[in-house]
Amino acid sequence: MAEASRRRFAATLENLGDIREFVNVAAQAYGVDESAIADLCLAVDEAATNVVLHGYGEKPGDLDIEITADHDALVIKLSDRAPHFDPTTRIPHAPEARLEQGEVGGWGLHLIRSVVDEVRHRATSEGGNELTLIKSGVVARR
Repeated sequence: MAEASRRRFAATLENLGDIREFVNVAAQAYGVDESAIADLCLAVDEAATNVVLHGYGEKPGDLDIEITADHDALVIKLSDRAPHFDPTTRIPHAPEARLEQGEVGGWGLHLIRSVVDEVRHRATSEGGNELTLIKSGVVARR
C-alpha cells in the first residue's frame, strides 16, 4: 500500500524538473500507467509554473505538494503562500480563438483542465492557495 507522498520545493523554475520527477515516482507507487503519469506531470508542471511566475512573481516562496489516492483517483494538492488566486473562477479561452489571435501564453489552465478530471481551489488559513488536481480511474494499487 502506497502512503501519501509529501515534499516542499522552493518555488523556482529550476525546480520544475524535480517536481515532475516527484510526481512521476509517487504516481508509479500507486500503479498509475505511463500515459496518465504524463498527463499528471503536465498538469502539475503548468500549475507550479503559474505559482512561480504569477503567484510569487519570481520572488522567493515555497510550494508544498502532497500526492494521495482516493479509491481509484490520484489526488495532487499544491499549496503555496502566494497572494490569493482561484483559477477555477477563470473562464477557459477557446483554443482556436487564441491561435487566431496569435497568443503565445495563457495555455496553462486550459492544459490542466484538459488532462485531469477535476480542479479545486481553496484559500488557506495562512493566506495562500491550495490547488487540488484529481485524475480518476488511474490508481491500480493503494
